[in-house]
Amino acid sequence: MKRARSERGFTLYEFLVSTMVVGVALLATMLVTSQMGTQLHRERGRVSATDNARVALDEVTRILRAAGSQADQSRGQDRFVYAGPWSVGLNANLFPVDDENAAAAPAALDPDLENAAVTLDGSTTYTPPRAFATGAETILLTVDSDRDGVVSTADAADDEEEESDSPHDVVLKAFVYGSDGVTLKFSTLLSQLRVRPIRSAACSSVSPRSCRRRLIRCANSTRFMSALWH
Repeated sequence: MKRARSERGFTLYEFLVSTMVVGVALLATMLVTSQMGTQLHRERGRVSATDNARVALDEVTRILRAAGSQADQSRGQDRFVYAGPWSVGLNANLFPVDDENAAAAPAALDPDLENAAVTLDGSTTYTPPRAFATGAETILLTVDSDRDGVVSTADAADDEEEESDSPHDVVLKAFVYGSDGVTLKFSTLLSQLRVRPIRSAACSSVSPRSCRRRLIRCANSTRFMSALWH
């Protein structure tokens, strides 16, 4: 009668080696999955930033083209009143959107009313030279939401829309100033943007007209997009 062959199991050394190989494989899989997730998250953020920049470009183009609409330019109600590194001020009848006859409030900003000075950048303000019987409001386009002259972390933390994974997300706003017997002031969100953490001085010492030309040139090129987000 043949003796049964003894069955031999794993040794401790073989078990440890097998465990290490499986652990390395799992770790490699987790690292690849994590990198893919991070890359996907970045790509989604890049796509979102690009879409928001397009929306901002459309809104800025629309408002700049409407500058001076129903304004009394012959008496000093200029189309553009200010151009800074982060802000552009203009006069136009844009609000409400259905005010084709300039009959609805707000009307033009009245300098004789209280709180008629428009804060632009830092200590710079604008007040109309006289009262105008038009429906053209004073509108300030800016990403400097606290209007202190620079875009900083303070501007990236003062709006609900800026609560995101990026510390560089800010919002493009339109501050509207007009009158209806009293000074009317309100703001509207145009788009969320991702800006480079730099302090641009591209338009800090130029006239509104020349800065507008520069903005339009940038808006017609891909440099406008790259200047808004990274």
